[in-house]
Amino acid sequence: MASNPNQGKCIGCGLFAQRLVNYAFSIAYGEVTEQERQTGQLGRGGTTLPVCMAGVPLQLEYLPLPSETTPPVEVVNGILNQDRQCPEWFEWRPRLTPEKHLELREMHRLEESNRRFLSDLEQERREWQKESGKWPSRLIGAAAILALAQVIGVVLTLPAVTRWLGLD
Repeated sequence: MASNPNQGKCIGCGLFAQRLVNYAFSIAYGEVTEQERQTGQLGRGGTTLPVCMAGVPLQLEYLPLPSETTPPVEVVNGILNQDRQCPEWFEWRPRLTPEKHLELREMHRLEESNRRFLSDLEQERREWQKESGKWPSRLIGAAAILALAQVIGVVLTLPAVTRWLGLD
């Protein structure tokens, strides 16, 4: 699978969103479309601020701004194209909301965690099986020695053997 040339950059990340603040001061998060990503021109009425749904503090790159102002295109382009090598990066899929991208990322993380757990469990099972395979042969050897000692003990107590050995 070829790597995404925008990996680690906001321009290719599904967690990059625009925070929409309308004049009634309600807040919503929206997808940054392909056109907005290419031009750096955010805006759907009111103030539109670039944000990271994973919590990377992008606002430090465009604040302070006069209130109710969308950052200039140059600032948004700088945010979008900066190679952050972000560990939170998750590939953008058009027409999915930032919240849906967040859910998908979490689902992928859980699946990966489950795969690692099952792999570790299988490794432990193999090691246990390898080690436990030694126990039966060790137990058989110990049991054979005990059985031989019992046989010798029984034989030594037989009257004919004790007379033959001169132990009576």
